Amino acid sequence: FGCLYDRGNSAMKDVILIDDEIWALKDLTRMIERNPGWRVTGQFTDSNEALDAILASTPDLVVTDLRMSGFSGREIINALHEKRPGIHVVIVSAYSDFDVAREALSRNVIDYLLKPVSQEELDALLHRLEGQTEPHDISALMEDEGEFTRAAAVYSVNAVLVCGHEWDGRQWISKLSDKLGNAVQLTLLRSEDGLASLVSMPDQPTDEQIASLASLDTGMSRCRENFDDLGAMIQEARISRTAGFTYARNKLAASVQSYLALNYDRPITLEAVASHLFVAKGHMCNVFSAATGTTIVTFLYTIRIAMAKRLLAETSLSITEIGEKVGYSDSAYFSRVFKRAVSESPESYRRKTARKRLE
Repeated sequence: FGCLYDRGNSAMKDVILIDDEIWALKDLTRMIERNPGWRVTGQFTDSNEALDAILASTPDLVVTDLRMSGFSGREIINALHEKRPGIHVVIVSAYSDFDVAREALSRNVIDYLLKPVSQEELDALLHRLEGQTEPHDISALMEDEGEFTRAAAVYSVNAVLVCGHEWDGRQWISKLSDKLGNAVQLTLLRSEDGLASLVSMPDQPTDEQIASLASLDTGMSRCRENFDDLGAMIQEARISRTAGFTYARNKLAASVQSYLALNYDRPITLEAVASHLFVAKGHMCNVFSAATGTTIVTFLYTIRIAMAKRLLAETSLSITEIGEKVGYSDSAYFSRVFKRAVSESPESYRRKTARKRLE
């Protein structure tokens, strides 16, 4: 099944759809054409035919599945990145694949939607596209080896934001746009414990923006130049949300925070952190205290207690197992540390949170 329609009015934005399921093409066409100014000019179940049509007609947007016969969605994305870098691409898939999403962000993919796609999600996506400027000319921004990263061409910093199950995708993206402004690129991912949003920004978020994000019960990773280490960024954001802290603007202090967030479940010494970051221990401690207003030891302690509280409230793991998972191999010592921080024992805290859930 492959159809390429007459383009007609040049003021309209043209969309080509690729999916090996005809019903999915029909549903997407119906939802897209409910938006004034958008029209579907091609529907293809054969990805080879689709790629030829895209290269011949140069639509404004391509919406493609990932897993198809013929060319895969990934191969189409790579071909368009090389031959038509100005065309926006949206992935629609029944699978949540962080590796594919990370790779796609270094091409011209602007969103990753999970099937079944809702009308609200698609409306929000097209609305965001209407507010964007014309595609950037990236030909002069290519790296020597030919790899183009969107962050290097359009934005200066990138981060991951996470929230919980209480938000739906459209509401979450809308709230983030309100807090961060229009000059950001947002890509939504779903995971089993909530939503993750990949965010590209012209500059680092201001203190005011970070404070407003906190009102959404949001965790945020360190800002980076790209999404090459997406798994670590998601984990940084999750720990940030659970422990209620933000990463410092100072790069060394933020690197220390990241190391602790990613390794709190194992024995850590100041010497080991300094060695990992190739800095002198004294200098590292001084910079961290000045940037965060606390010590490295206290910051690690805060993360461990926050993660222990979450495990006590949400799992049936034993106190010994929880202690080990947050870096305390001695369960008696863990219980003393926890009681000193929370003013009650781990067992008492678990009973109290269980009662609250039943109320």
